[in-house]
Amino acid sequence: MTEMPEYEDLTLSQAAEILKMRPKTLYKRLLAGDEIPGAYRVGKGWRFHRAAFHLRLTLDQWRTMKQNQENPQDELAADD
Repeated sequence: MTEMPEYEDLTLSQAAEILKMRPKTLYKRLLAGDEIPGAYRVGKGWRFHRAAFHLRLTLDQWRTMKQNQENPQDELAADD
């Protein structure tokens, strides 16, 4: 991924790369009304506030980790 200053917002392609999905998939989710943190329209395109986007990812990752710690049997069942 290309390094960019922290103050610059993300393009749709950059956000999709971070989420490990195709830009087209992310775009379809935006059109379907999915709430994506920090997303806003610029003309016909989309941009993502870098800080809001990364904060949301960090919080989601933390929640997942916390849930896995509280319910280790769920993780074991998924491995079977």
